[in-house]
Amino acid sequence: MGYQHLRRVIVAALFLLSLVAVTLIVVWSDRSDTAVGNGSTDNELHNVEDNSLVVLQRDSVAEAIVDFGRVDGSELSSRTLRFTNSTDSPIVLLSYEATCRCVWLDMPRVPIGAGESVDVILYFDSRGEWGSIGNYLSVLCSDENVNVAIWMSAEVE
Repeated sequence: MGYQHLRRVIVAALFLLSLVAVTLIVVWSDRSDTAVGNGSTDNELHNVEDNSLVVLQRDSVAEAIVDFGRVDGSELSSRTLRFTNSTDSPIVLLSYEATCRCVWLDMPRVPIGAGESVDVILYFDSRGEWGSIGNYLSVLCSDENVNVAIWMSAEVE
C-alpha cells in the first residue's frame, strides 16, 4: 500500500513539473508570435495528432502530452491516442483519474494482447473554461507496474 501511494505522489509531482513546463512553453510561444507579428495562432510543435502512439511498458511511465491548441469556449474536442502493449502479457486499461471533469477518456476495457494496440479517445469540453487550461489524467492498468500519464493543454478563447 505504501509503495503505490509513493508512486502516485511521484507521478503527481512529475505532472506538476510538466504542467509548469507546458505553461511556460505556451506563454513563451504566444509572446514570440506577438513579438514577430506573424499573427499565427497555431502551435504545431506541440500538437498531438490523431493516432499518437503511447507505448505501455513495465517499470516506466508511458506519457502523452496532448495540446488541443486554441479552441472556442463552446467546443467539444477530441484526440485519438493509440496504446500499444510492448509487454509479454495482456494488459487491461481498468480506469482513469482526471484533474478536471472537462476531460475524459473513452477507452476499451478489454485485454490488449502482447504487441497489440487499441485506440483511446481523449475528450476536452471547453464549455465553462477560459484561458490557459492544463489537466492531467492517470490511467490504471491491470499490471501495477505499467503506468500511464496523459497531460493535456488548451488555450480557450
